[in-house]
Amino acid sequence: MSNCFRLFLALIFCSIEFIPGCGGGGSSTSSTQPITESLSASSVTVYQNGTSGSVNVTITRPAGDTNDITLTVAPTISLMNVTIQSPGAGNSGSVTFATGGPVPLPGQGIPATASTPSGTYNLTITASDGTTSASALLTLTVGVAAVVGSSVEPSPRQQGTQILGSTLGDASES
Repeated sequence: MSNCFRLFLALIFCSIEFIPGCGGGGSSTSSTQPITESLSASSVTVYQNGTSGSVNVTITRPAGDTNDITLTVAPTISLMNVTIQSPGAGNSGSVTFATGGPVPLPGQGIPATASTPSGTYNLTITASDGTTSASALLTLTVGVAAVVGSSVEPSPRQQGTQILGSTLGDASES
């Protein structure tokens, strides 16, 4: 074999070694696989008396993905307490909704407490690991709650039996 041919083969082998991306031996690019999110329920109902309701969030992630995942809820709701337990490096979390408390009846002498307005709210719960994210929709219903059955002391002129807030007079008053 001539020296020129050997030099030619050496150049070809060296060129192949230094050409990145050719023939599958060069640089590699990582493809980001998306995470997915599912909710334990599509709707949650809470009431204005301070009750709470929760939804569990399950994350499915690509094999080997251990990035911390955080949950967010949008939009915010006036006077709604939202507690988020993000999955972190795990695969499950939860979101708990609680209203601000009871709404008093006018003139009952019960201190006023602010509460979440009643109605139906369409929320988006988003899971993100900083690279990829997934979202799920949740319908949150806030039901009306009212204080019922507060006791009122009868005046000395009122005698009789109190039944469901009504006073029956004595038979002698007829």
